[in-house]
Amino acid sequence: MAEKSGVQSRIVCNPYAAASYGTPTQAGAGHLMAIDNETFAINSDELTEVPVGSGVEGKVRSEIGNTNPGGTLTQTVRTEDAFDALIASMFGQETVTTVSAGAVFLHSYTMQTQSLHNLVCFAKEKDSTGVEEYIDGIVTGIQLSASINQYLKGTATLINSLRRISGTTNTNASMASATQPTNYNLSFRDVSRLWLNARTGGALSSGDVINTLTAIDINIQRLREYISTARGATGKEVARVTGEPPMTGIMTLTLSKQDGQAFWTYFDTGTELKASFLIEGPTITGAHKYYIRVDLPCLKVVKEPRYNLSGGGVQPVTVELDVLVPSSAPTGMGSVYPFICKQNTLSTRSIP
Repeated sequence: MAEKSGVQSRIVCNPYAAASYGTPTQAGAGHLMAIDNETFAINSDELTEVPVGSGVEGKVRSEIGNTNPGGTLTQTVRTEDAFDALIASMFGQETVTTVSAGAVFLHSYTMQTQSLHNLVCFAKEKDSTGVEEYIDGIVTGIQLSASINQYLKGTATLINSLRRISGTTNTNASMASATQPTNYNLSFRDVSRLWLNARTGGALSSGDVINTLTAIDINIQRLREYISTARGATGKEVARVTGEPPMTGIMTLTLSKQDGQAFWTYFDTGTELKASFLIEGPTITGAHKYYIRVDLPCLKVVKEPRYNLSGGGVQPVTVELDVLVPSSAPTGMGSVYPFICKQNTLSTRSIP
């Protein structure tokens, strides 16, 4: 047995159908990940007692109580890799359409309400002979964030039914065969853009650009929970929807300067907005580029924009917008829920 450094440890994340609860498939082509960090743990409670009359001043017994396996992983968002399956698993639906035959494909990730169609297995090497595996993963949050001239970062939050360190589906040998697709990093540049206008207005276009944007954070949550039950087997009951409401979201913008009163007016008047955020990558072929786009059909500034003076220079502005669900899709958008599109060279879905 030999220890492994962070750069040597292989990490895989592979999706499988919810019907296969408790029996994940083995990771393979396209499931190898390169991440910044992860926080997966069994997250156990402690059962203990200090009974009256024991005659001692410390714990007399201690054992593992409830466990809540899961964690987060953060990585650079790439044109195509296993993080796409995490996006698809949370949203519930991925459709692939051909943009240019045999070369360019558009992946659309859309919300399926009350959806638990896909599960995810996360596994990491601990050393040369040991793997730690988290099965039946439910993606409960996707966060995309970037600052100007930096890579776009994605964070996924997962809850799992069980953590295993023996009898794992993924082994050191199998993980050695897992691969990453050819890809490129996506970065937030001057040519990236955020379009925003009134929800009841016309379709978004270049005239709606926010031209002072220096940082953006889009955080979408779909709350689920695993319930512990006496079920005659290890693990937990199949996850269920929770939260009031189950889907929430926040988009936070950092602007380089105070430039007009628009966001303060939106706050004062309660104006509902819509937005589309786009980051492009290299050219695939002809006029077609790699890209990721996030469309938000309904937003509202429910907290006053923050503009505070500190020092003698020009001051930035921070705006926080809540994600809402309108009664109908606004002009130019095909859903009432947030949705994500990625254009790349993969012709197949990232989920079963």
